[in-house]
Amino acid sequence: MQSNELRPLKILHCPELVGGNPYSLAKAERAIGLASWCLALRPHPFGYPADEILSSGGQIATQIARWRLLARALGDYDVIHFNFG
Repeated sequence: MQSNELRPLKILHCPELVGGNPYSLAKAERAIGLASWCLALRPHPFGYPADEILSSGGQIATQIARWRLLARALGDYDVIHFNFG
């Protein structure tokens, strides 16, 4: 890609699925042309959707997923929208 070409803003919604809002925001942002992604560390007990779930294991697996998410988020995204309950 040449430096004068525009690319869509890359947005990440993570690490929790508070009320299903992160996925809805990501979906709406994609509809207007942004590269938005909703990612959760683990599935939500109420079954809220996400584009990607990182871990369905125990505490150790979730902590490993959390550190990997940090590295990925800092390297791959322009905007990180943190969602916590």
